[in-house]
Amino acid sequence: MKRPPSRARLRRKSLIQMPVDQLLAVAATAQYVGSPEHKVPHARSDATRCPAELEATQEDLTTWLRQAIRRGNIGGLIEGGFPRYVWYRNANRVFEARLTNQVKGEYKGYPIDRDEAPKELKDRDA
Repeated sequence: MKRPPSRARLRRKSLIQMPVDQLLAVAATAQYVGSPEHKVPHARSDATRCPAELEATQEDLTTWLRQAIRRGNIGGLIEGGFPRYVWYRNANRVFEARLTNQVKGEYKGYPIDRDEAPKELKDRDA
């Protein structure tokens, strides 16, 4: 589900470069914390729902986040040393993580349509 145009945010659609040592440092501290806005029964009416069939723990999601950062699947501005966006591809599904706390390196994540992912990620193996 795409956001209505009024809620759409400018999102950098291409990957950015970061030195490998920085990627590793960021990946070591980044963590998935999620957001109740995407989970039933607290979901916002316009928020993408967390996939019910996604059987992943918070630990699994943090692992995915860190793998994606190590692979350089990052974009947007660097805020507090952390990339604003991180993308993870699992088979044909693409998930986007957005930085929610630049001091602690906390992210929330949600599925996006494959055509919303950066071109470089679409062309790469997962």
